[in-house]
Order: sequence, then structure tokens, then C-alpha cells
Amino acid sequence: MEDFAKYNSNLENIFHLWIDTSSTPYTNKSSNVAEQIRSLVSIDALKESGVFFTGDNLADKAIRELAAPFTEGSYIIDPTCGSGNLLIAATKLLHVLPTASETLKTWGGKLCGIDIFPEFVYCTKLRIILEVLIRGATLDEPLEKLLSYLPNIFQGNCLDFTTEISKATHIVMNPPFNASDSVVDYEWAKGKISNAAVYYYEIVKSANDGCCVSAILPDVLRSGSRFKNWRDSASNLSDGKISIEGRFDNLTDIDIFILSGIKSSATDNTIPWQKKSECLQTSQLGEFFNISVGTVVPYRDPHEGELYSYIHPKILPKWEEYEKPQEFRYYSGKTHTPPFVVIRRTSGPRDKCRAVPTLILGTAPIAVENHLIVLKPKSGGLKNCRELMKALEKEYVNEFLNERIRCRHLTVTAVSEIPWSKS
Repeated sequence: MEDFAKYNSNLENIFHLWIDTSSTPYTNKSSNVAEQIRSLVSIDALKESGVFFTGDNLADKAIRELAAPFTEGSYIIDPTCGSGNLLIAATKLLHVLPTASETLKTWGGKLCGIDIFPEFVYCTKLRIILEVLIRGATLDEPLEKLLSYLPNIFQGNCLDFTTEISKATHIVMNPPFNASDSVVDYEWAKGKISNAAVYYYEIVKSANDGCCVSAILPDVLRSGSRFKNWRDSASNLSDGKISIEGRFDNLTDIDIFILSGIKSSATDNTIPWQKKSECLQTSQLGEFFNISVGTVVPYRDPHEGELYSYIHPKILPKWEEYEKPQEFRYYSGKTHTPPFVVIRRTSGPRDKCRAVPTLILGTAPIAVENHLIVLKPKSGGLKNCRELMKALEKEYVNEFLNERIRCRHLTVTAVSEIPWSKS
């Protein structure tokens, strides 16, 4: 984070320029802090640490999603505060007193931010001080003194500060999105796990009942099949709400959602993880087709067993019928006998069409690569396959999938829930 230190130096310079000119250069030079940070710190460095800085609009939205307003007794914690955008958004709802020192003493008792990077902690404190000045408080003490009024913004791993988190009345967070090996074997996962899943689970578990929570999370937690058990374990919010936000920002091709509600240990909590379809069709694709993922893992499976024709996305024409085999391989696993439809698993909300099919014809068994989803009609054979090809062109399929799953891979569950009927 050497580059990030340059950004902090810029903030310090702005503070001192404020003293020299009594002007407000910060508002002119920092219309979007997240974008300025991105210009100083490489995207590779941010990805490696799982850091994705919350943009101003998204931060404001996360604060608005909190279920209860701030009061005199509120204690607002961002357990993975980064550069402080969520806390800055929270301060917009706090009163400013005549002087910077009075304001910061008051805010310092209400705001808590934790981050493992000291550069981020310092940045958060600097930005809160500048926010006080922007909003009209008189600068009455030197920088070092003002920094001391924010003692609850500190360096550390929030998972080590469960007692502090238990004091929160409001928790806002944008946890790291990368994955790492977990030292804990959870009921819902083990081994290499999404840090966003771990941090959210542990932080909310540490919070007391009645604490308001608003979390920015990667969409895969909401819609991915492998996180079903996590969703069951993370449904510890009453009045739980989901707000699908789309892409994190222009530089980060990850879709996100905001999960908000009130911490509750009740066992009957429900969270609407997936939006119910508003399509007129009452049936789902899984009622008419057996749906599974192709089983060939090309760089892992040995070339042994019987010789089969072999299909993978690169050789299949999109939206067309395919019959004449072009590739073969020896394989001993599960095969599929035509007719059936395959859909490419790699699919994202920026694609023109989410479910891109090919109709596979013939009579001999075929080995199918694992980047394809196989849809085999339960009855009706070729007729139903051709009806499916037409149905997948409809805009409601894109609309449904863009609500149901916004990560970069379709799942069997999501495909099976596509509204569809033979008529």
C-alpha cells in the first residue's frame, strides 16, 4: 500500500492548505474519493487484498438501507472501514457543532472503524476531519489533536474485536471480496472460502439482537448454489431486505447487493434472497427438463474409457442445431444421448443474452464439458428441445436471470427456475 500513502499525504496537504487559505479545496478536488484512490493504487494490488472501495452513491445507499435512524446513543461501526466512505456517509446524518474539536469529540464517541491496513485507518480519520471542516465547523486545533478525538477508528482485524462489535447499534460494512483458506470449518463451508461470507457471518454473529445491519456483498453469496448453506446460516436478520445494485463500479466486474435488516436470534427469520418471478408463466423449466452440468473436466480427466464424440463451448454454434461430431475423446464418465440442449455456463448480466443455447442432435452418446449445462427433455424429445430454443430468445429469460443470478456463471438451480411452459 505504498501508493496509498501518497493519497494520505495529499489529504494532509489539503488540511494545511485549508489553514493557509481558509478555502475549501477538499470539496473541489475530491468529488469522488474512490476514483482518486483507484488512480493511485493499482487494481491488481486492490484485488490481491480483496479491497474494493465503496463509491459515494453506494455508500449513501447502504446508510439509507439501515432499518432505524441514528439517535444520541447510537454507536456506528464499520468493521472493515477501508478509506472510510461508509463512515463518511454516516456522518452526513450527524450534527456539526461550531468547532472542529467539539464536533469530533462528539462524533468520536459514535463512530468506530477497524481495518487491517494502517494507511486506511489514517485515511479514514483524515477524511472525517476534512468532512467536519467542509460542513462549516471552525478549525480550532492542530491536526494531531483532532486525530486524537477519533480513538475508536483503529488498526486491527475486526474478527478479533467481537466485544467492540457487540456494542454496535448500527453496523455498515463492505467486507473483502477475495477468498482465502479458513482456519475454521464452518457448517456451511470449509477450506478456501469467500472472505465476504466469513466476515459477514462472524460480524453479525457478534452483534447483539436489535442491531441494525447494512452490508454490501458480492452477488454470488445471494445467488450462487454453493452458498446455499451460507444463506441458511446467515438468515439471522428480522425484516431482512435485499437490494440488487448491479455492478460494483466501472472498474470492478463484480455484481453486488445490499443485505439489510435487524439482528435477531429468532429461528423463524426469512430473507428474500431471490426475487420471485413476475412472469405470467406458472411453470418452471425444471418441470420439463432434466438439468445437469457436463461432467468432462478437460485438464483433469484422463483420456481413458470408451471413445465418444465430445462437445465444448468453442466448437458449438450459438442458437443453432449441431449434429456432426467434430471432436472425440476417450472418457469413462457420464455421457448424454441426444436430443438435448446445452447452455453455456459462463454468462453475466452485461451479456446481450444470458442463456445461449445449442441444440444437440444425433443418436450416439456424447461426452459434455463442464462449462455447459445440459437440458434433456423429460418427454416430447426433439419437439420440446426446439420449443426451448425459441423460448430462450425471449426477453423475460434475460430479465429473470438478471434478477436471479448476477455472478459470471449460471447454475443448474437458476436455469431450472426459468419460467416456461410448453404452451
